Amino acid sequence: MRDAATGSNLERVNRITRLIATAVAPHDGLSEPFVEQVSTFARLHDIGKIGIPDAILLKPGRLDAAEMAVMRTHVEKGLAILERLDSTGYPAGLRGEAIPLEGRIVAEFRDRP
Repeated sequence: MRDAATGSNLERVNRITRLIATAVAPHDGLSEPFVEQVSTFARLHDIGKIGIPDAILLKPGRLDAAEMAVMRTHVEKGLAILERLDSTGYPAGLRGEAIPLEGRIVAEFRDRP
């Protein structure tokens, strides 16, 4: 609600996540409720941005190094807002198949135009 670009990104991530989850569902034996859950939760991947000051979140153009450092805190802010299934994962250092499938699906396209 504070940032139209982030809102548009969330909808795009939701649509792409649904497409990916639907495509991998038959191969991985995923149910339709799982696909729905992943696409719904994909909208929450940037929820920590609500804790980023508007001067940084809404800044036109590129962020400088200090601003980018603040922007990167949105992950920890999001973790504080949302409950993780097992309190592990990014930024705790999980890689590859150790990351839950839901997280890998959302992460794959979250920052793409």
